[in-house]
This record gives sequence, C-alpha cells and structure tokens, in this order.
Amino acid sequence: MKILVIGGNRFVGKKVAYELSKLASVSVLNRSGTGPDKVKVIKWDRNEPLTIENDYNVILDFCLFKPAQAQYLKNWLKPNQKYIFISSAAAYKDANCLSYNEDMTIGGLSGFGDYGVEKADCENIVKQIDTNYMIIRPPYIVGHDCPRPRISYYIRNILNNRPVEVAGSGNKLLSFIWVNDIVNTLVDMSITNKYNVKDSYNIVNEDVYSAKTLIEEISMFLNKKANVIENGTSSPFIDEHLLLSPLKLGRKFSSTKQNLPEFFDYIKNTL
Repeated sequence: MKILVIGGNRFVGKKVAYELSKLASVSVLNRSGTGPDKVKVIKWDRNEPLTIENDYNVILDFCLFKPAQAQYLKNWLKPNQKYIFISSAAAYKDANCLSYNEDMTIGGLSGFGDYGVEKADCENIVKQIDTNYMIIRPPYIVGHDCPRPRISYYIRNILNNRPVEVAGSGNKLLSFIWVNDIVNTLVDMSITNKYNVKDSYNIVNEDVYSAKTLIEEISMFLNKKANVIENGTSSPFIDEHLLLSPLKLGRKFSSTKQNLPEFFDYIKNTL
C-alpha cells in the first residue's frame, strides 16, 4: 500500500505519517521538505498546482485551508482513491443549538472567522470530486507536541502561581480529542475498510468542559488553586461554544481526566 500525507511535518500529521510508515510505504508532501524518519519527503508549495505522479492508494490531507488549494485537487485525485481531508469543527454553520453532529449544515462558525468559512468551502469542493473522500471534523486537539499551549498553558500557570486567563466569562462549552486518539483513528481509517467513504466524521471524546471547569479539573489534579482572570487575551480557547456529538463513529475515546497524569509526566521537565 502506498500512502501520501500532505503536511506530515508537525503535530497530528507527523505522528500519523510515522505510525503509517510501520505499515505501508509512506511519502509526505509539504513546503518545508521535512518529515519523520522512514518516509519519503517531497517538497512542494500547497499554493501551486499538483504535478507529482499520483499512484497512491490513500491520501491524507492535513493542510488544505483555502478553496483555491482545493481546486488543484479536481484533476489530480482519482476515482476509487481514498482521500481523507482533515477539516475542522469550525466548518459547521451557526445553528440554534449547542452541539453539532455530522449531518448538520456546514458554512463556518462565525466565531472562527474566515478559517471556518474556508474549511467549509474546501469541503464543498472535495464533495464534487469523483473520489472516495472522507471528511474529518475534529474539535480542539490536545496532547503531546501540540503547537498551541492549551492544557500545558493551564498546568504551567497554575503551578507557577501565574494568572490563568479565560476568554469572556470562560463558560462556553468545549469538546476535545487527545492527539493519540485521533492519530490512531486516522491510521485505522487509512488502512482498513471499516468506515464509509463519501461521508463526514466527528472525532471527539465524551468530555464536556467549559474553560473554567477544565481549569477546575486540572487544579484538582495538581492539588493547587488557580487564579482565574476573565476577559483575558491569552486564553488558549476562544469565547465560543465548540461542542460536537459523534453520530457515525461507534467507538469511545480517552478522557482528559484519564490523560492528565501521563501528559503531566511528559511536560513536567519543561514547566
């Protein structure tokens, strides 16, 4: 099996490429020309037309953000080829509800600005292509090597007696997925046929936190009180609900409470 990972040089994409390299022949395609060990690296600018030969069984796309980039896929992807597009929960359209499932309308959540709108536009272009696409909409991804200090921001500030900022009142509801869970799911989607193609999937655990209740959870784990500041500008989460429910994945994922001890061991030398 030949697999191409578009991106593959940081966070989730890098971890997925590494895990897949144990099971298949893997190439990564990105502008930096870097990737994990044991994969073929192809240097390419996402904003240029695709000219490389496409003889891959599976393609995972971690860095499709602009509709113009999606247009280049139209004559390059092939029928019966599995194309996994990692979109975002931000692609959903504002609705009079708290939780979004895969059958709801996309269009871009207003709190995420152009990012959500453009992810939705990319999804619509992908759906027009004659290929076996799968669209993945994760919420906030947390865990090892996250380039944005989310959980680690709270741990570091609480331990060092620094203020912990929340956006607005810190009461908007949030969903999460830990990085190892989304990596394992994407690997499984790549190498098995257990999942329907031409379909969309929320990959989300059962946690329902607000920024404030997440801070409370972390404070209890650390056995240390947090100094919470509302209306902050350094919050790792914006002041918008981002709550997902999965209709189509019949599996449960690990919780934040389960992951905190191991994650703390991982980052404690950097605090």
